[in-house]
Parts: sequence; C-alpha cells; structure tokens
Amino acid sequence: MAAMFLDNLLHWTGQVMVIGALGLVLPLVLRVRHARTQLLYCHFLLAVCVLLPFIEPWRHPLTLIGHGTGITSTAGPIFVATHGAGVALPWNVIVLSILLAGAAARLCWLAVGLGQIRRYRVAATPLFPVPAALEAASTLTQTEALVCVSSAAPGPVTLGLVHPVVLLPESFLALGEEAQCGIVCHELLHVRRHDWLATVFEEVIGALLWFNPAIWWLLAQTRLAREQVVDQEVVRLTSARDPYLDALLALAGKRLEQDLAPAPSFLRRRHLTQRVHYLLKEAPTSRMRLLISYSSIAAILALAGWFALATLPLVGSAQVKMEALANSKEAHGILASIDVSALPEPLRSAAWEKVKTFEGQPLSNHLMRQVGEAAAGVDSHVALRWQFGKDRTATTLTIFLSPPFLPAPPYDYPALEPHISSQTAYPFPATGKPRVLMAGAAMAEKLVHEVEPLYPPQAEAVLIRGVVLLDVLIATDGSVAAVHLAQGDPVLAQSAIDAVKRRTYKPTTVGGNPVEVVTQVRVPFGMQ
Repeated sequence: MAAMFLDNLLHWTGQVMVIGALGLVLPLVLRVRHARTQLLYCHFLLAVCVLLPFIEPWRHPLTLIGHGTGITSTAGPIFVATHGAGVALPWNVIVLSILLAGAAARLCWLAVGLGQIRRYRVAATPLFPVPAALEAASTLTQTEALVCVSSAAPGPVTLGLVHPVVLLPESFLALGEEAQCGIVCHELLHVRRHDWLATVFEEVIGALLWFNPAIWWLLAQTRLAREQVVDQEVVRLTSARDPYLDALLALAGKRLEQDLAPAPSFLRRRHLTQRVHYLLKEAPTSRMRLLISYSSIAAILALAGWFALATLPLVGSAQVKMEALANSKEAHGILASIDVSALPEPLRSAAWEKVKTFEGQPLSNHLMRQVGEAAAGVDSHVALRWQFGKDRTATTLTIFLSPPFLPAPPYDYPALEPHISSQTAYPFPATGKPRVLMAGAAMAEKLVHEVEPLYPPQAEAVLIRGVVLLDVLIATDGSVAAVHLAQGDPVLAQSAIDAVKRRTYKPTTVGGNPVEVVTQVRVPFGMQ
C-alpha cells in the first residue's frame, strides 16, 4: 500500500510539474499582461493541479483469480517469495516519514507566523487621531478597518477576517499624504477582497505540498497577480500613480524581515520589480486578444495534460472482471458425476432432466455457469456443491435444496495435516539464519496483524468451499517471507496466499536470539 501511494504521489508530482510549469510559461510567451484575468487563471490552474487525483481517471489493473492465471493445478508447488518486501518497506516508511515531517514543519512554521502576527497586533497602537489620508482611503475603498502602528512590523500588513486589522510600520508616518493614502488604500482593498482567507488557504496548501516545486511556483505567481490587481485598483482610485510608486520604493529601502505569512503584505522584495514594471508599462488589452490567448493556452494545456496523464497514470487497486472469468471455456478436468438424490420428487426428476447432459463433459467455468443456470431454472432454492478430486481430473456435483427448506447433505472435507514435523514441513530455501518448526496453533497466538482473505468471486458463484493449507516461512522480524501451497483448491489458493503474505507475527526468539519459523496456516473459505 505504501509503495503504491508513493508511486502515485511521484506520478502526480510529475503531472503537476508538466501542467503547472507549462501553464505559467505560456502567458509569458503569449505576453498576456492583464492582472485580473491572470489571478483568476492562477487560481484555476492551482485548483486543477491540487484536484487532479480526484478528477482524472485512475487505472485499475485487471486481476483474474483462478484458471488462466497461473493456478491451474496442484501438481507443482506454488512458491511465492517476498524477500524484497522486507527490504523495500523501510524505504517506503522513510520517504513517507520525510514527507509528513516536512508538512508538519511547514505547518508549525505557519503557526509561528500566526503567533508572531498576534504579538505584533497586541503590541500595536491604534492610530489616533486619524490622519486625513486614512479617512480619504476609507472613503475611496468604502471599507473600514482598525489601523494600528507597530514598531515591530516590517511593513504594512493586513490580517483578520471578521475584525480586520491593518498594521503599519512607524516609517509610514514620515511619508507624504498621497503616499499614505495609497498604502492604506492598498491594505483596505485586501480587506474588501477578503484576501486574508485566500492567503491562509494558499499557505496551508503550500505547507502540505511543500515537496512539489510547481505548487510553490504557482502560489508565488498567484500572490504576485493578487498584488498587481490591488496596485492597479489603487492607482485607479487615487489617480496618483507616481506617489504610489514612490511609496513602494521608499518601503523597499527599509530593512524587511521574513514575510509575515499568512498575512497579505504590502511589499515582498521579490515582487517589487514586477509590480513597478507592471504599473509603468500598463497598457489596455483588448478582450479579443485575451480570449484568443487564453483559448490557445487552454488547448495547449489540454494536450499537455492528456500526455502527462497517459505517461504518468495514477494506479488504483486491482479489479476482478467477473463476466470474462465466468465465461471462460478453459477445461480443468471432467464433470464425472452429478448427484440429485438429495432432492425430493418431483424436483429430482426435473433437475436430472435439466442437467444430465452435462455429466461427463469437460469442466470449465462456462460449463459450471450453465449447470447453475439450468438447476436454478427448476427451483430458485436449489443449491450446488462442487467436490473436486485431489488431482482435479474428476469432479462430483451434488444438487440439493438450500436450508431452511432441507438440510444439506453431509460433506466430507479433505483431511488436513494437524501438525507440522520435520517430515511434513516444506523445505524452504536456506537464508543463513537459524530456523525452527512450530505448530500453527502456537503461531496463531503470536499473530499481531491478520488480513481476511477475499472469497474469490468465481468460487463463490459456483459454491466452491474448503480449506487451504499453506506452508509459511516467517522471518526474524515477524513478517511473512515465503508461502507454499500444501493442500487446497487452486481456485481458492491465490486469495489465501495473498492474505497470509500480509500477516505479521511477534518475532520468535530462542535463547534471546531471533529465529525464522516454519509453520502451517489453515485458511477456510465458505465454512462456518
């Protein structure tokens, strides 16, 4: 499970790298310079990248359990080695631990940022009397917020959703009235747009997906587009572009500490050049040009996304195709006899007339399905019991009425080895480690983690029941190292092997030293 998760995580990261990187480069190539649509575009691209695992089709490998899948007889041993699993698992755990630790560290850093903002807010002093520039900014933006001056805040910053607060550095008081009005307009516009909530959400995404560089690039471009939108709106409201640019440059000359994420900040040094350039070179862009540009981007991204999803697909759990398996005509023995003596008259005669033509025919899943349909046509309460010979060359079918209509006829389950000895134990290849034999009952008490076997659908459909006996080699760490089919129906065998391979036992020691254990496990199917 861990290996599948890591593989899918790696594939998703590759998908996002292709779609995200191309999605950010294309607007630059097509020279799209429109902050408002660029912000919407970045939000859409970020949502697509994050939600890809939920909206893209997953590939589910086809698993056929039974005939035609390599389990056709018990003539040769079925040996499944899992030595590689014991080596790969620690690496999976290490990688997952690193990813979780990174996300936890980023979330802790986010919490530290919130705590620092709170300290700034508590230590700040409300600006009173209110300067004329603040009243003008509030009138222009039609927004109100508590404005405070902080000696610790590195720059203007907005925080809070229900009760928003604007923190201003002490250097704000030395600026001209027009510059002050522009800065406060900028922060009040963040309040009006509820950018605090969007910023917190983006910071959480960045913390959880810290390992994906495309996500960080998308988040940076989203923040830049947001600031450009607000800059553009400030210039439109105040009609004072030059004083606003002067305020940007004046604050850029001050000593700035780390960004106060998750608070929308008036100034990030890495965004200064792009924001000033955008205000100086701002030119109207026609709707037709934007439509053509974004249509072209959408077409290219759709093609790139299809390529990324086809090349790096996400793989889910295996699925069983019942129809193809049930209709398989591959023969696996002979239907030697059909017994209807357990049925009362007149059902006995009617059932025999329906099924007698199948006696002596090569046995296949298709034939078993035909027999079941023919018997059900006589009475819906008819049940079938298939008894396979040890060599699976001769099969006996018993037809009876399922309880509570009539008791089922007695069924003789094949005798299974009650204990394990040096004569009956399967000779697993030597690993160079000490090895002991232990009875299955003794090892059952040391079982830590058990996985219920999946009843094979095709076995359940034709009422195949029985017990599968497995020889099991348990490694020194308690994991199952190898499994060998000792006795049981091959149709049930693979499901039993898959379940036992995933078991975990308490490590066994002799004289304080860990040892390997050879034991036997009984796995029942369809039995009370």
